[in-house]
Amino acid sequence: MKIRIVILLRNRKGVNSLVRLRGMNKVPQMRGEGVAVPVSRADRYVLCTAIVAGAVAYSSHLTSFLHAKEAVLAAGAGVLGVLYLKRGRVPRGSFWLVGPFGVSLIWGLIPGIFGSVPLGASNLVECLRWVILLLFAVCAFPILCSEERRQAVHRAIVGSAVIVGILATLQYGRLMPHFFPDYGGTAQRIYSVFGNAGLLGGYLAIAFPLALHDAFKPGRTGRIALVALAIIAGALLLSGARSAWLAAAAGAAFILVSARPARGRLIAMGVVAVAFVTILCLIAPEETVERLISMFRSVDPGRSLREWFWLGTWRMVEDSPLTGVGLGNYGAFSARYLGEVLWEPGGDRLAHNLLHTDHAHCDVLELLAELGVIGVIPLVLWWGRLIRCRGPEWGGLLSLAVFSLAYYPFYSAPHAILGLLLAGCLLGRAPKLAEGCSATRSSRLLSRTLGIGALLVLPLVLWMVVLPSYLLRTAESSHLKGEDSTVAYERVVALRFTPSETHEMYGLALLDAGRFEDARDAFRTACKEMDSGGAYLGLAASLLMTGDSVGARDAVEQSLRRWPSSFEAWALLLKASPPHKRADIVLRARVWLEPGEIERLLATTDRAAPATTP
Repeated sequence: MKIRIVILLRNRKGVNSLVRLRGMNKVPQMRGEGVAVPVSRADRYVLCTAIVAGAVAYSSHLTSFLHAKEAVLAAGAGVLGVLYLKRGRVPRGSFWLVGPFGVSLIWGLIPGIFGSVPLGASNLVECLRWVILLLFAVCAFPILCSEERRQAVHRAIVGSAVIVGILATLQYGRLMPHFFPDYGGTAQRIYSVFGNAGLLGGYLAIAFPLALHDAFKPGRTGRIALVALAIIAGALLLSGARSAWLAAAAGAAFILVSARPARGRLIAMGVVAVAFVTILCLIAPEETVERLISMFRSVDPGRSLREWFWLGTWRMVEDSPLTGVGLGNYGAFSARYLGEVLWEPGGDRLAHNLLHTDHAHCDVLELLAELGVIGVIPLVLWWGRLIRCRGPEWGGLLSLAVFSLAYYPFYSAPHAILGLLLAGCLLGRAPKLAEGCSATRSSRLLSRTLGIGALLVLPLVLWMVVLPSYLLRTAESSHLKGEDSTVAYERVVALRFTPSETHEMYGLALLDAGRFEDARDAFRTACKEMDSGGAYLGLAASLLMTGDSVGARDAVEQSLRRWPSSFEAWALLLKASPPHKRADIVLRARVWLEPGEIERLLATTDRAAPATTP
């Protein structure tokens, strides 16, 4: 049997030799008090498969495409956990990778534990999502301590983006109507496996710099990377996600500066890129040229709405600057703070809508609102340690960081796990942190704990996320078809972990079924779980139907504090108010409603019956 000797230069203090027998995948390496964490070939295959499957998986039978991805990543964490149990070692670098996030996670639950804010299902579900990401990263980190395996992870990330890009392009061409149906004017032209064009573009933007880095390599690797780069770039442009375009440009600029490719190859790639983009702009001008031009217009809906989101989120930060509102609570408080911004002097000039936003479209602001300054400090320290590392992964991380300033990739499991894996590659490569890939013998108990924890996350995800999401989606489909969906909603309400919007949807179904008192109770619960204009509007309607005009007026006023541009809310307020107050209501409504809506409101005033309660 032949013996192969590999000499590893660890640092300036000494040189270690690793003796490996052919056919053996793992041999412990002694270094002082530590041992190298053994990694088998199966670990790499499982990790790469989980990356690809986590990006591609989706289901239209769930309320969010991201729920299927979380389940797949939880399954991947479980399989990696089994291998982790077999490995029996915890690398020190794992704590550098996920430790600050664990501290922020615990801090984010403190407001709910001590009762300053409600601790409900949404908090625990968000906590579970963090746990999935951290356990997945911990179990994957030993794989990232080898350059060969790091390259395999790079290829898996690029490969997943290629598959996502191909599916997005096919959807744009209306070639997969069964998998990506057209939902009409309310849906985006291209949403692919993320259910959202912005998240689609953001994922492609993270992989773009990695593909560009490989495209500068000679030979077959460079040629394959060029093809992958073209597919990713094409789908990225078709997504129309301008923040993703900017993110990809930032990551690409880093690669160009750090890689320093040959001038001739760079010029050739530039010429091809210009021709490629020009052709694509001619084929799809609305998603490319029009989107680019709209950035420079005085009125841009995307930019204007973000201004509204950010101002409201900043008010949330100002109310709880140190502790935040609690992990996963942004959506429960966002409507109130966004409404406060609109009612301030000059706030009516801000672009706004009647949709309930669960995210601030800026991860920095949203994390600050949920965790407070104290909870964000560990994450700042994490970036401070990471910035000392070097590697091409910074291209993808820079894209992710830029994209997170105008979107919410941290709250999408596939995007967040790519960020953690790229950070793990940097930590595994850093010379000063090389000992982080070794572990002490005393870590066996900890490795078993982490491995068992990784095995448990999939059942928890199925119970806490997938089952409620599936049942709620089934109830919504039945409701949209005009069927009696109250029984279907009751199945969701009976669960321990119900999505925050469940009681509001249940209340609407009860209203349609004529069960006004039950609808009133459902809407009252909805107002406690998710402070939204829609929940208060439904409560007002149910109270009015049960004869409580005073309660209806109070509820609709709360709805207008959050939805001042809602015609239905102003019309309901007129209906619930005595005749002598209706002229003042119409005068207030003129600030928020369009002239045509005011005419409709005046017609409603003429037809309104006198209120029974003064």
